[in-house]
Amino acid sequence: MAEITVTQALSDLKTLEKRLKAKLGISESGRRTSVNMKLVAVSRGSHLRDPYTSYKEEDFIATAKSSMQSIEDLDERIITIKKAIAASNAVTVVKIAGKEMTVQEAIIRKQYAELKKQKIEAYKAELKRAREEFQDVVNENRSYVERLANGEGSDSKKFKDAEEFVSNTYAASLIDPCDLQNKIEKMEQDFEDFVANIDFVLSESNATTKIIIPD
Repeated sequence: MAEITVTQALSDLKTLEKRLKAKLGISESGRRTSVNMKLVAVSRGSHLRDPYTSYKEEDFIATAKSSMQSIEDLDERIITIKKAIAASNAVTVVKIAGKEMTVQEAIIRKQYAELKKQKIEAYKAELKRAREEFQDVVNENRSYVERLANGEGSDSKKFKDAEEFVSNTYAASLIDPCDLQNKIEKMEQDFEDFVANIDFVLSESNATTKIIIPD
């Protein structure tokens, strides 16, 4: 067994995954290349076909088994390290923007950040739409008051009566049961604090948290 930091484990993972991809013929972009994995050959009579003409059959069999074992060992090692990191992330607690959470939750929230931002923007658009509609009603009422007052001959009393009638009958109000404005302000502040601190906090945690990697 080996005790290493999460930072070292993540670095080892990158190296191991790069080696596995090279053996499998997978490029950095994820595309399959034409690499020969030396796992299967074709013979004609007692001779192996290209590119294994220099191999005796028993030598190729040993090479193929060794190559396969190397691939499987890399695969298992990657899974072992990932499991150790995941187990650590599930119990290691960090504090970001004044809120305590596990590293696992922090990573999830980081992955969710873009959608979180879009949610805030959607709330802001909804509030803007309602405020514009509210102002439209206010303007309509104002025009209606003026039409009523002018229709009866314009004087201050008639205008006041018309204004009172419209106010009592068609009063404009913005119904915001969720207190959206304050919610948006808090969400934006929390989001900005989280985004500003998440990378540093995770990096610091990974550099100091140690995990046990089985042999």
